[in-house]
Amino acid sequence: MYPRPPVCIVADGLYPDKTFFDLCEKNQYEYIVTFKDGSLKTVWEEVDALKDITPDNARREMTAAGGAKIMRECYWVNAVDYHGHKLNWIECDETVRRASGKIEKKRFVFLFSQAVTWSNVFETSQAGRLRWKIENESFGTQKNHGYNMKHKYSRVSWRAAKNHYQCLLIAHLIDMSIELSADFKKFLIGKMTVKKLWEGLRGFFNFNVLIKMLYHHCLN
Repeated sequence: MYPRPPVCIVADGLYPDKTFFDLCEKNQYEYIVTFKDGSLKTVWEEVDALKDITPDNARREMTAAGGAKIMRECYWVNAVDYHGHKLNWIECDETVRRASGKIEKKRFVFLFSQAVTWSNVFETSQAGRLRWKIENESFGTQKNHGYNMKHKYSRVSWRAAKNHYQCLLIAHLIDMSIELSADFKKFLIGKMTVKKLWEGLRGFFNFNVLIKMLYHHCLN
């Protein structure tokens, strides 16, 4: 039902440090993490030194999407040593030219657990940007689509707040696991949506409660 895939952690710029890399290595997790300017100073120093002697570690592509022209330029440096860990560095500069003439420039930098090559650099860079997908589809769902996630669950106990949110995460995990299962997907035919299925299930539970109340009332 759920073939176990390899795990790759996609995280923001708060995570890259020795503890994070140690845990990933211990658990055999791959990772792609955002790498901020000024973070891990020795890594940046080595990257700056190695870029000058690896000029061939570059790839450019031009694509189009939504009427805009997109130029991506990627650079990489492999096997940067950091406390015994071999980190692989990627920088992607993106220039978007809109049909209106507006130009947008973005820069993305990541640390990757696997060696970067000419063939995988764009795919890896795009995977690193999936963190925003996690933000939107996970936290956004928890805030705005039925889970009622708030910043404060308890004003007097941090433990209570953590316990409440942990239960919410478990509920969301069960929800996603069901919705991604083969048994659930076969019901999504025609105009049937996930929302309608959950509304039907909620109605079923409420109906059962009502039947039990009426049953006990009749007995009494």
